[in-house]
This record gives sequence, C-alpha cells and structure tokens, in this order.
Amino acid sequence: MIVVICLLFALVGGAGLVMYRWQYQTAQRVLQEWAAQRRLIVLEKNIANDSYTGPGNRSASNKQIIYRIRVRDDQGRERSGLATIGSKVMGTLEPIIDVQFDPQDK
Repeated sequence: MIVVICLLFALVGGAGLVMYRWQYQTAQRVLQEWAAQRRLIVLEKNIANDSYTGPGNRSASNKQIIYRIRVRDDQGRERSGLATIGSKVMGTLEPIIDVQFDPQDK
C-alpha cells in the first residue's frame, strides 16, 4: 500500500513539474515569436510575476506569466517593459502576449 501511495505521489509530482516547465517553455516561444515578427532581439527577460500570481501558485486566479524584458530593434534602439503572456484564466494554454513598454521608451 505504501508503495502505491509513493508511486502516485511521484506521478502527480512529476506531472506537475512537466506542466510547470511546459508553461514557461510556451511563454518563451510566444515571446520569441512576438519579437521576431517585430524584428526585435530579446536582450533580457526576468520573471516579474507578483507573489500570488502565475503558474507557480496553483490557487492563484491569474495564471499569466509576466516578464520584465529589454529588447533591441534593427536600428539599435533599446526598449524595456513588461510582457504578459497567456490569459488570466487559462495561462499559456492561450498563447497571447501583451507588451507594455516603459513610458520613457516610447
């Protein structure tokens, strides 16, 4: 019986880890596709989710992944801002992106 419980625990934990990694890989792909469509190079990206949001918090109502990004265009200008990936409810299962550049970069 204990072996079965341990196996179930390992399977559930493993499935959770796979889903967590998949969400961040999807967010990375969506960000790179967005940048390529606009001829931008992503120089930096850092996770910017609040403590109680994002895929890492299973009880959070907001499942989006938020990155603080810095990009460079083909003319060498650099801009930074926030990239919000996924929908609030579905997270990265809905591969959408909204980028808000910092005001001084407009």
